[in-house]
Amino acid sequence: SLVFHDRLIMQPEISAPLELVHVLGFNGQTPGTLAYHPTPHSDQIVFPIGKNLLLADLNDPHQQTILRAHQGVITCVGVSISGRWVASGEHSRDQPGSVRVWDHASRACVFVLKGHRGGVLSCSFSPDERWLASSGADGRVSIWDMESGQLSGSTKDRDGAGAGAGANPSASGCRWVVWGGMQNLQTRRPKYTLCAGYESEVRTCVWEFDIKTMAFSLTQIPCSSPGLRYYTCGAMADPQHCLVGSTSGDLTLFNLSGAIRTTIPVSANILSLVVLSGNAIVVGTADGLVKRVEGQDKEWRCVREATVVGGVTNLSLSAG
Repeated sequence: SLVFHDRLIMQPEISAPLELVHVLGFNGQTPGTLAYHPTPHSDQIVFPIGKNLLLADLNDPHQQTILRAHQGVITCVGVSISGRWVASGEHSRDQPGSVRVWDHASRACVFVLKGHRGGVLSCSFSPDERWLASSGADGRVSIWDMESGQLSGSTKDRDGAGAGAGANPSASGCRWVVWGGMQNLQTRRPKYTLCAGYESEVRTCVWEFDIKTMAFSLTQIPCSSPGLRYYTCGAMADPQHCLVGSTSGDLTLFNLSGAIRTTIPVSANILSLVVLSGNAIVVGTADGLVKRVEGQDKEWRCVREATVVGGVTNLSLSAG
């Protein structure tokens, strides 16, 4: 309505609900919610705003696709290597969290994956795009079959055990999970390794076919600890090593057998990291630092850094 000096001048007629066609803004408060999509010759990014998932072109702010299906706030996103699949996990106060899997070409939601008792904190596709791993506030790591959309295996509830639908999704549980290398590629059923991060512990996961049960099974191996650490993020340095950031301000390089390779001092309170190559890393910190660190074995140094306003909660590499 248009009101002038307390008098109603015009009352427009609305015959249909207004449709949301364009969105601005991304608060960046939640880690793991921003990812580049490997679309050729494009700078497309994937990120959430509330319950909506957006596909947006950095070069043209009007080129947006808004995907709607979530009942709760989106808490993590994942994109498969080829870009075929996009996944988004949620946290809802009224019901357990779920993961939506989207077909990027058709923009259709093809799977709704329900299995976590609390909010979903992380989702990641395997290198061959056959599986999706998710982790949640219930402490579980779950593996989903991308051919059927069925739950194929999971660990038991851990730190977040008992975390109901209304629990704080970041207070406990498995905060992130990333895929490592694949073995036995010449067979129909390769062996996969993953790395999972809890608040104060890192674990290696093995996903392999068990001849006795004629099904895939998921097992976990606790990693050694360099001392008391609160782990915040992780990324694979190569198929057999995982880099893990912590609030202590150092990166720990774990071998997927569970042993510590080295510890790299970087800066206070690491919130995000991305691996450029086997000897080049970029990290983001809570005090707004973005640092490029290079080296090998136990010799690493910062070669470049920049400062931004606010904590750097998300880092993602473009396809180019």
